[in-house]
Amino acid sequence: MKIKTVIEDHPNADKDFAYEHGISVLFKADNVEYLFDTGLTGLLMENFSKLNEDPNKIQTVVLSHGHNDHAGGLITLLKGIETKPDIYLGEGFYNPKYKILPNGELEFKSCGFVEEDLKDYNVVVVDKKDTKLSEHVHLFSRFQATNDFEHIPDKYVIKRNDMLEEDLFREEIAIGINTPEGLVLIVGCSHIGIVNICHSILKNHRYRIRGIIGGTHLINCTGERLEKTLDYLKKLDLEFLAVSHCTGDMNFERIKEVFKDKFIFNTSGNIIEI
Repeated sequence: MKIKTVIEDHPNADKDFAYEHGISVLFKADNVEYLFDTGLTGLLMENFSKLNEDPNKIQTVVLSHGHNDHAGGLITLLKGIETKPDIYLGEGFYNPKYKILPNGELEFKSCGFVEEDLKDYNVVVVDKKDTKLSEHVHLFSRFQATNDFEHIPDKYVIKRNDMLEEDLFREEIAIGINTPEGLVLIVGCSHIGIVNICHSILKNHRYRIRGIIGGTHLINCTGERLEKTLDYLKKLDLEFLAVSHCTGDMNFERIKEVFKDKFIFNTSGNIIEI
């Protein structure tokens, strides 16, 4: 199986793939073509042909959460293909999302579309800890905060009844591919914390996590949080750790130092074969 990063924040080595702040990952399992997240603007459409992929073959789209850098490319994707994939998103996905900037202004962070825009599609709201999509593919959600070092920054808020509330990202979804060697976990931004996500999955299910792909939201984290996160991930005995988006460029060298050849700098156009 090949897991292909359609688009991500960073250019590939040859700089022949489009890139932008966001992430989108494509893979085929159990004869189903899955797309996890859609990037920020729809720029991902430029990269399918470079990956020798036809977006019309996508049967299932999973959106990790309601931020625009993960769901903003959906409408461009849907308008650019002739087929109608099933769409999975978490409960609370459409909450109006904002980031409080240092000057106090609000930056709009929502997906850029409304529920009505998907009325002609089969949209499934994920509200369980483990939703089985096919024999080997699971959606994980309802993650629990169980440690004292992964905190969601208070700059992330939702607006409800004209009042700002802390965004707890309860809608966040991760996707897992269950292989004989263990679970390959694909995450969007891990706002609740990559350790909380892994711990929730391992606590509720009998899996071994084989590898992790995606964003860990360690950007701008404290040194303590980074080290505690790496200590936890090291204990999982991962085969690979393919992270980048929202992990923080300043953290890559330290992660590589800990995981050595198990670390993969996951960029636009990257392909991981499992």
